[in-house]
Amino acid sequence: MTNKTQLAAVAVLLLCTACFNVFYRLGDGIIASWDEARHGVSALEMVESGNYLVNTYEYEADYFNAKPPLAFYHIVAGFKLFGKTLLGLRFFSAAAFLLTALSVAFFALRYRGPAFSLLAVAVFITSIRVITRHGARTGDADAVFVMLYALSLFSVLAPGRGFHRYLAAAFFAGLAFLSKSFHAAHLGVSLVLLFFLDYGFNARALGRGALCLGLAALPVGLWAWLRAGYDGTVFFDRMLMNDVVRRVSTVMEGHNGGVYYYFIKILQNFPVWLGGLALLVGAYMRLARPLAKADLIGMFRVRGVVSRRLLLVTAVPFVMLTCSTSKLDWYLYPVFPFLSILLAEAGLCFAGRVSRLRPAALRLLPVLPVICFAAQETVLLKNILYMAEERDKSQDIIRETAARDPETPVYLFVEAKKGVPRQALIMASKMYARKMYVLPGGKKAYDAFTGGEKLLIYDRMQAPPPGP
Repeated sequence: MTNKTQLAAVAVLLLCTACFNVFYRLGDGIIASWDEARHGVSALEMVESGNYLVNTYEYEADYFNAKPPLAFYHIVAGFKLFGKTLLGLRFFSAAAFLLTALSVAFFALRYRGPAFSLLAVAVFITSIRVITRHGARTGDADAVFVMLYALSLFSVLAPGRGFHRYLAAAFFAGLAFLSKSFHAAHLGVSLVLLFFLDYGFNARALGRGALCLGLAALPVGLWAWLRAGYDGTVFFDRMLMNDVVRRVSTVMEGHNGGVYYYFIKILQNFPVWLGGLALLVGAYMRLARPLAKADLIGMFRVRGVVSRRLLLVTAVPFVMLTCSTSKLDWYLYPVFPFLSILLAEAGLCFAGRVSRLRPAALRLLPVLPVICFAAQETVLLKNILYMAEERDKSQDIIRETAARDPETPVYLFVEAKKGVPRQALIMASKMYARKMYVLPGGKKAYDAFTGGEKLLIYDRMQAPPPGP
């Protein structure tokens, strides 16, 4: 078997693995109670109303989840393609992840060749959290945002110095803003830094920068103009307050964390790959002893220009998010395509150093990424199976009674205490075409009610309305 044939076989294996990881039992499990449910409700109401400009929640303009429309369009497309199903809710998140993996493959291929490309893709497609939580297997905006974020930066990280690369990056950056609003600020900072590294700070560079900014602002400005015709500046004020002021200055909804928060999330996403890298580093340090202080510093020095740029676009969001008061692990997801490439590069670097010190190890080193891939994939599959098997009694009741007696409504009693919020149940009622009435009174009213199918949930975020 030739080397090209072997690489092609590995590429097919990785493609099949990636598809399996994101599509296997994608329509099983429960509707996640927060963003997946809320995005799903808004997308279904867009389909029902035909209004694709204003996202609504229970047919009122949604100022709690103040996101631009690209956060919902991929879910709308999924519902139109697959109907009101969990597969429709999640399909294009999975597809966006696969497109991101392809962008990793193409960039790494141009950067360091086919073998390196396959290693970088192997790292990325076994990302645990990016796939299972708020990512490829859930119906919210994060997977699409990560795809647009990656396409934007890969446009200018790739070899070459043509200015058209920055025009492409600006266009993708504008679309990224339209999917997650000010979450794209990290992308903007990274692009500005890369731009001035390439073109310097002079009048010509400023003119080109203004052109890029105008191209990025074009789709955003068109949407803003259309949206302002509906409710003026109310939506934009809320979007700025939610996604910038409150997240930077206060702990929103208990989403706090210390300075090591995102370090831990990286470890949770790549546990086996980082373990394999640590093994190589340890082996090199053991073989190269004694190591002087200068040797230790030089061992971790990043020398390649592209490697430094990759490290820059990884560090910018990491630092900005760490400095923010509110923290959530999926805020860091956009760095994982670039971090996957850096991990692959670091692994090859230390594998080469070990083989130079101990040539006999050269026959064993290729086995290490195979072991790491298999072990990381095993951990990922356990998480996927957990999500697919997860059950929620209230959602099951809505689905089962809809199949048995679709005309009978469900009466939902909300007790305003800590517990599961009701977005998922509203989404389930819409998906399974059940009428749902929210009644006041909490548990006391639930115990006294004898009028039909009833549910009781505890929801600290939303007290029940004053009537049916």
